[in-house]
Amino acid sequence: PKITLLDKVACSQDDDQNGITKNKQGDITMHCVEGEHHDVSKGDVIEFQWKSDRNIISEDCTNSEENLRCHVLYVKNPSCFTATFSSKSDSDSASDIIERINSNANSFSRVKVPKALSFLSLSEALQNINDPRQEIFAASDLDKSFDIPRRNAIMASFETLDKFVGQQGALPSALNKKEESTDIQTFAKMAGVKETPSLKPIVDLFVSCAKAKFMPIQAIYGALGAQEALKAASGLYNPIKQFLLYDCDEVLKGIKDKKVFESKKNDNSAAGIKYILGKKLTKKLASQKLFVVGSGAIGCEILKNLASIDAGTRHKKGGSIILTDMDTIEKSNLSRQLLFRDTDVGKFKSAAAHEAVQRLNPRVQLDIHTSKVGEDSASKNSSFNDAFWSDGVDVIMNALDNVEARLYMDSQCVANRKAMIDAGTLGAKGNVQVVVPSQSESYGSSVDPPEPTIPVCTLKNFPYEISHTIQWGRDLFDGLFSRRPGQVNEYATTLSTTTPEEFSRILLKKLGEEAALEVASELAEDVLVFDTETSFETLKESSLNWAVNLSRKLFFSAMQGLLKQHPL
Repeated sequence: PKITLLDKVACSQDDDQNGITKNKQGDITMHCVEGEHHDVSKGDVIEFQWKSDRNIISEDCTNSEENLRCHVLYVKNPSCFTATFSSKSDSDSASDIIERINSNANSFSRVKVPKALSFLSLSEALQNINDPRQEIFAASDLDKSFDIPRRNAIMASFETLDKFVGQQGALPSALNKKEESTDIQTFAKMAGVKETPSLKPIVDLFVSCAKAKFMPIQAIYGALGAQEALKAASGLYNPIKQFLLYDCDEVLKGIKDKKVFESKKNDNSAAGIKYILGKKLTKKLASQKLFVVGSGAIGCEILKNLASIDAGTRHKKGGSIILTDMDTIEKSNLSRQLLFRDTDVGKFKSAAAHEAVQRLNPRVQLDIHTSKVGEDSASKNSSFNDAFWSDGVDVIMNALDNVEARLYMDSQCVANRKAMIDAGTLGAKGNVQVVVPSQSESYGSSVDPPEPTIPVCTLKNFPYEISHTIQWGRDLFDGLFSRRPGQVNEYATTLSTTTPEEFSRILLKKLGEEAALEVASELAEDVLVFDTETSFETLKESSLNWAVNLSRKLFFSAMQGLLKQHPL
């Protein structure tokens, strides 16, 4: 749990039936420092962090009461909530504790309270799926998750599928071109469609797609399975309770050619995606020229997904995947770029990705490049020249890590009327944008809002987040090793051709008194040591003295001054 800076605590107030505002006994309202957002929810327990080790509770309290805790009652907004004391001494009144908190507490954080969870066995859960007293289903869709008839039909389909595979030894088959398969009738009979006709629409959809492999769903459930394993091993997070039921049957709507004709009843050679998209659309996908730019974390996922749906496998129809990435694999890449292994470290990412894709699906035609895509790659001799953009590619899939490259790709797609899919991540967040020529806005049509700046006074005097210290360090580095050397170069000629008095007048006229004094002080420190007759040893000694003095100033003198001005 994160530590949140506390502004103040006050007694909660409420209006009685006569409209008179009164304090609510035992309830408090907590306000965060301006700009801070808490992470608490109703029912959470919080504790305070104190400015010193002084015991703010009465001296005769027990050890369990020394850690004052509150129970969150109601969250008003991201920076304010109402709570009540869950542990305090009987001898302390609420107003006394509030006064002590305001005087001595500077922050608070959530407390992780251990919680015992119990689960039903699979057979018990299946018997109680309609029992409102049991939490059998975790909500995953605000519409479908609470549609009980639909939920029962899907659960019945899964139970029937388990029985069908147990009896037949295979998944239900799609329609055979010469003879209608009996699998659908058998499945419907086992599911009880005759007794419950309302099941028929969902059961029919379910059985027709029983052999389908839909990569997005597979990826989601693979990630969920990994998360649940980590939860079980660590015991730190709440696991999914009993069943998580999710479907996206809306992808089946609007597709006319859904039937997949198999040459044999148990022939599984057809790609699983055909049972969802249909034969015609799947063939079109396999015939497209797809340009994947980048094979990092997102690029690896894209290539894995494309290989699993047979993209780039109809070579005679022009189907292929073109991949470019000028980067090489480092050890740190292996944790998030799933196509690479230890033996690939040092190789070009595009080359290692080609090897991995061939292992996944040898029929994929993958053309790899290690060149950069940008303004300097548009020459006639380049692989990505005008001819490539006009006729050599159908769809572009971006897996880039910078805005400049994205804007270039977007400009080429707009100029050549090509479809583009752009994806990006930032921490746990992700973004996808689909650009369709003449039907949607391009990537460059909108600009993200600027990042909120950090006030200078916060950076210099009261930094309270890690990002503040990082920004402070960046500003300091830029000033010492970019701005000041540039300043010396700017005034070097003027200094060598004018007297100190003339130079002072130039600075005063150009910058004003206060800024001129600051620049003169910095130039005196930066220029005088670099005299033409200065030996290397003298320069080395001066540099070391400068570094030591700066370190003492920043990390000792400044801290001593701050503690003197704001004692703990």
